[in-house]
Amino acid sequence: MQYFDSHCHLKPTQKHLDLLLSSMDRSYIEKSFVVGGGLLHQNELALPTELRSKKSNEITCDNQLIAKLCQQHSERLFPFFFANPEVDQVVYPSLASDFYGLKLAPIIHDFSFRDESVCRLLEIACKASHPVYSHCLTRVGVEVKDFVTMAQAHPDMVFILGHAGVGPMDFHAIDLIRDIDNIFYETSGCFFATLAKAIDILPTNRIIFGSEYPLQHPLVELSKYDQIGLTRSQRDMMLYENTNAILDKVLQWKH
Repeated sequence: MQYFDSHCHLKPTQKHLDLLLSSMDRSYIEKSFVVGGGLLHQNELALPTELRSKKSNEITCDNQLIAKLCQQHSERLFPFFFANPEVDQVVYPSLASDFYGLKLAPIIHDFSFRDESVCRLLEIACKASHPVYSHCLTRVGVEVKDFVTMAQAHPDMVFILGHAGVGPMDFHAIDLIRDIDNIFYETSGCFFATLAKAIDILPTNRIIFGSEYPLQHPLVELSKYDQIGLTRSQRDMMLYENTNAILDKVLQWKH
């Protein structure tokens, strides 16, 4: 079986592109949604923003280089625009056609889902039929409940709840998004028990496999699905078809 990884990272170098492709091949991953990586040293990710070496508005992704690298394998790699809401609302409109989605990361940048800058990014994403992927935190303005409110305000857009909510056992997030049809549930980083509850509660067509490569190996994430006792139809949908349907919506706009 071939898989579609809905969330992996790429540092903007040829070396890291080659490593990503090698990992995909070893893990039987046919396609990946790709987000720029390496914006912060991993030792700083858990630090409060005031203790980091860079201010929030200084942390940006070289999205154009990520898109250029992915273009070498355009049938397999589909880049997302990794936005810093403070600065990227200016450049995103002119570059949107080179990307397949929008990535927000409150763990990296200081913002609220209610900020005007985020609203402007969503307007651009809507015009480009881009899905919107985001982490959530326990910080006011970027909690899962805030993500749900944002998705409800844009019912014609696709939203992807990254890493199964906040932390590996965010069972409450599953209940919060259960009835929100335009939110997909990306499962990288969650515990086996969390995934089991999601499969029991959420529609099969809204659960999608993601790896969080290179912080996590794709085969580690896939092993959760291997052990959970899915039907062939469930596996096909969660590990490939659901994410491919998200991609198809973007491709229809592009063509």
